[in-house]
Amino acid sequence: MQRFSLPPTTYSLTGLGFGFSAIAYKVVRAYCTSIQRRACIILTVGVDKSWRPICAKHISIQANLNFTFVPLTTEGFVHWAKSGSYVLTLNVETEIITEYLVPSSASSSCGGVYYLSAVKYLSMLIERGGWSWEVWEMKPETGEWTQLPGIDLEDRMYEIFGGLREGDKPYRSFACIRRLLVPVGWLEYKEVLLYRLYCPRTRQRLSTCIAWNIRLKEFEFIELDSDLDGFFVHRNSLLWLDGC
Repeated sequence: MQRFSLPPTTYSLTGLGFGFSAIAYKVVRAYCTSIQRRACIILTVGVDKSWRPICAKHISIQANLNFTFVPLTTEGFVHWAKSGSYVLTLNVETEIITEYLVPSSASSSCGGVYYLSAVKYLSMLIERGGWSWEVWEMKPETGEWTQLPGIDLEDRMYEIFGGLREGDKPYRSFACIRRLLVPVGWLEYKEVLLYRLYCPRTRQRLSTCIAWNIRLKEFEFIELDSDLDGFFVHRNSLLWLDGC
């Protein structure tokens, strides 16, 4: 096992990407330069002794706000995507950040918009009321969005609620659970999606997750050891950033 120490910095919101041509990991961090502007620094793990700036002057003020959110990683790219009309995508190889527009249905949505890592793609789910979502994927190289078949669990809502443990039923009526399900990540892209149960009234994350098999239209409960949600989604990696 190799262990690398990163140069000290006060900045948080860390992203991790892999450069395939150089066969090296790169760490990227966003930070504030002023009230309205944010910038990024980058470091090649095991090579650089100090952080290097990434040019972000071309990013619009509206899109620049995405730097305030925790980034997502896909193969060869790091993304800042949370709200608004834009996604910021860093090419780990070229170290160039590109500003992409999101589909109009996302920027005009009154419900939640959720971005997930999907191996080679950036996945986006748009809440369409109740337990139904519009599903999109973005190709990082071009910013091209493709709409996929949607997900609708409306007719399974009461069945899922009935299967919860007694300790995970903080509701007096079924009407309270309509905004209970929050997408967390893909266990198998386009096949199995993981949801976290969330109580909008108490602001509490429940310790139960739901794995929904899209093809079979079946679900499975996954019990966690706690209701904490401070985590990073990862895939096939034993790399750990100590202190990030």
